[in-house]
Amino acid sequence: FPSHDRKGHKKSNERSDLEGVGRKNREREGVQNRIQFLQESVEEIAHKKKLRGEETSAAYADDIQTSGTVRQCLKTYEKILKEGPAFGVQLNESKTIIIVNENKIELTKRIIQESKFSKIQIQSEARNLGSLTGSQEAKDRFTKMQVMQWVNEIKALAKVGKNDPHFLHIVFTK
Repeated sequence: FPSHDRKGHKKSNERSDLEGVGRKNREREGVQNRIQFLQESVEEIAHKKKLRGEETSAAYADDIQTSGTVRQCLKTYEKILKEGPAFGVQLNESKTIIIVNENKIELTKRIIQESKFSKIQIQSEARNLGSLTGSQEAKDRFTKMQVMQWVNEIKALAKVGKNDPHFLHIVFTK
């Protein structure tokens, strides 16, 4: 890109900044679509298994999601410890998080202390495959932050669109 416009004024790097924003938006959209598909699939499976009183597990890349009672989750972790190495899978306790309701944290801590998984983290909210699992208040906070970020990105796009509307169109359609 030229560093000066036709009148000799120095041009900013808005165009390259915009390309980065457009690429991030496309990447985010793809990730969000995959996450939504996974969440819907996991929710459907989890509902069926919950009706039968079973734990639910799903894996995506190197993340494994398990839902059920704390004891059911611990059984799944034991299974991963035992059978996982044959598949190149291992449990990293220090990165393992059990997400429970705020009023269940103390009970969960006692159950974890009785198990062999003493390094597992216990939280009432946490990022989970790009989204947030936790209370409605926490999800609202998370969503508000995401929306604020998107608004700022749209403002940046609008600023560039004033000077180069065709480029803005390309960013959104390619």
